[in-house]
Amino acid sequence: PTIGDKMIMIATAIVSTVLHNTTLVLVQQSEDCYWVKRLQDLFEVFHNQTPLIKYSLIEDWPNLAEHNASDLHPEVYVPNRNFTFSGYRQHWRYVESPAEIKAVRNDFRFTEKYIKYADSTITEAKERFSADDNAIVVGMHITVEGLNFAHGQRMANLTFYRKAMQELNQTFSTKKLIFIIVSSKTESAKALLNDLSSSYNIYYPTNSSYPSWFMSEGLALLSHCHHVVTSGGSLGYWAGFLSGGKVVYYSEFAKPGTKFSQEFHNENFYRPEWVGIGDT
Repeated sequence: PTIGDKMIMIATAIVSTVLHNTTLVLVQQSEDCYWVKRLQDLFEVFHNQTPLIKYSLIEDWPNLAEHNASDLHPEVYVPNRNFTFSGYRQHWRYVESPAEIKAVRNDFRFTEKYIKYADSTITEAKERFSADDNAIVVGMHITVEGLNFAHGQRMANLTFYRKAMQELNQTFSTKKLIFIIVSSKTESAKALLNDLSSSYNIYYPTNSSYPSWFMSEGLALLSHCHHVVTSGGSLGYWAGFLSGGKVVYYSEFAKPGTKFSQEFHNENFYRPEWVGIGDT
């Protein structure tokens, strides 16, 4: 699983704390548990507020497991019992009400070092294009690796990104737009967007080539932009959700007729106010 997948699991637990006054705890499978350390590094609430318990203490707790990941299964509570969540609840309605949205955004506040990184990178992008504080900053999440093509996942092509940028230009026609690129392969993203570089203000962050950047600094940077374009997947979802702005997503992420298209449904995964655009 990716950090985005883990965030989906945890968001359901956060919603349970809102609806049923429960307490969220993290399970620590060992003293050096990778995911606990990642969450503590990224998010302030897990860094110093969320209790940790050992895995051995939860073995007898009832578990609320998901079924099909993109279907809605509203059970998020076991009365009068400690309980656990498992699976990937990839339906937007798990976080639906204003109170739920507020709670999830609050718990996914980044630690100070990532906030500083995002702010300084956005400032650098504005300076690069001589933009003032009225400029609109759009984070573009570009996936060029890690997709399961055999399963039915599709990579967005240049047509999608062109359409997405045109959509945002039309929406904010009176503003100067800057597109900040976040990709696990920056050089591949540059090659993909090369034909658009003379028509749009496109900024590629420096020092974005080391392996963990995409899932840490990259996620924080996208989330701090005004608006987000995402090519698919859970990391792009959370970037859009946390930004609180307009989100344009790749609507042809699942190839028709494949196993993935039977499991993944745009209308379930993406929020209804977001804009879906294809590349055909």
